[in-house]
Amino acid sequence: MLEQLTEVINKVEKLGNRYADASRENEQLLNEITQLKTQLRQKESEISELLEKQNLIKMAKALPSDESRKDVKLKINDMVREIDKCIALLNS
Repeated sequence: MLEQLTEVINKVEKLGNRYADASRENEQLLNEITQLKTQLRQKESEISELLEKQNLIKMAKALPSDESRKDVKLKINDMVREIDKCIALLNS
């Protein structure tokens, strides 16, 4: 009878240890998921910005050739600022 009780106590202790280990691992995995989601959002934002810049470059190349380079550069800078404002609004 005493042996059975001791065996049950040992099994309960082992089960408690396994539960604690699983809880720690679960917490680590949840933290990793959070970090990966943050990285994913950052990468998606970077991709969006790069695509917008690519579109701006395409538009700049399509501008008439009689405009000066300074005017084109100013237009592109204005467009980039507008895009940055939009991205900032989307991120907030």
